[in-house]
Amino acid sequence: MLKKIHKNTVVAQIINQLTDLIRGGSLKPGDRLPSEREMAEQLGVSRPPLRESLCALEYAGVIETRYGDGIYVKSFDFPIDPGLSSLLDQYTLEEMIEMRKIIEKAAVRLAMERATGEDIATLRDIQRQTAANVDHMERFVECDFAFHSAIAEAARNSMLFKTVKTMRKLMGEFNRKILQSRHFRADVSTQHEAILAAIAVGNEEDAVAIMDRHLDNVVKLSMNCNRKENARRKSKTGDAASPTGVPQGLSL
Repeated sequence: MLKKIHKNTVVAQIINQLTDLIRGGSLKPGDRLPSEREMAEQLGVSRPPLRESLCALEYAGVIETRYGDGIYVKSFDFPIDPGLSSLLDQYTLEEMIEMRKIIEKAAVRLAMERATGEDIATLRDIQRQTAANVDHMERFVECDFAFHSAIAEAARNSMLFKTVKTMRKLMGEFNRKILQSRHFRADVSTQHEAILAAIAVGNEEDAVAIMDRHLDNVVKLSMNCNRKENARRKSKTGDAASPTGVPQGLSL
């Protein structure tokens, strides 16, 4: 049922195959997808590109993750943006990180001008949860996403808000990898606290500078993780779970 995945378009092909199955009726709203392990094995791909594909589909409203239960088809009446489905194959990680730095610093500048007392209270609440979950990676990842999204929302620019959320969704796997380190999670929490403090007192220069340093740290760790992942894939040439494997069909 599924087709061979070519290495240079892994994410786009996974998305296209799953959406074709939904459009064709093989997968219907409410259907539960196979587990990540099963899908990776049957597609002949590693889990990182599969997760990136699932993140993009969830962002588009096509599927939903029910924690502790599984991944379910949410809708079959959806317009998938071709640019979204192939974004990670069209651009390098370096380009995406550079764009993230530009838009998130812009979000901070606008939030300085437009944030309300309620926005600041929301950020403080998220930061309290962030600090409280340094020892719990999954919850911390959710708090990290919520913090950056809340700053973008406080900027009061719907296009910027959606762009920030899209970038972070598509880069979710890299964020998850670097946040595996408890030491780095603690650093992130401290940096978020400093960004929040600068925004709360209206110090735009400090807020932007701290966000810049924060994202520089993310850049370094993301690039390091990417190099390690590429080296690991090269060392496993011929492995059945490599992106160039030939899938035998997805059991639905």
